[in-house]
Amino acid sequence: MKKAIVFFVMLIAGLVVTEQAVDILTTRGRGEAIYKMGMLIPAQDFYLYLYGSIFLLIGVLLILSPLLFRKFFMTREKKVSTNSKVKWNLKRAVVFFIMLIA
Repeated sequence: MKKAIVFFVMLIAGLVVTEQAVDILTTRGRGEAIYKMGMLIPAQDFYLYLYGSIFLLIGVLLILSPLLFRKFFMTREKKVSTNSKVKWNLKRAVVFFIMLIA
């Protein structure tokens, strides 16, 4: 039950961050700054694209993380006979996150 609540909260947080990213990316560079998610972002094209891209990446990672963790927890619950399979799945998840960030 706790896992489902955590997954749901991560999904909602990902949607909120992604919505803010789309809002930042569609904002035109007028004025001095805009205030989004507790940060004052300079209203210049470079900074709007930079912060919008970062928020979009974080939002997508938050949305996809419950799916990746669900696969990890499902393999763990199957009581795999060798720990090497669980370690291999954890390594794959970490490598996947690193590739998404890069």
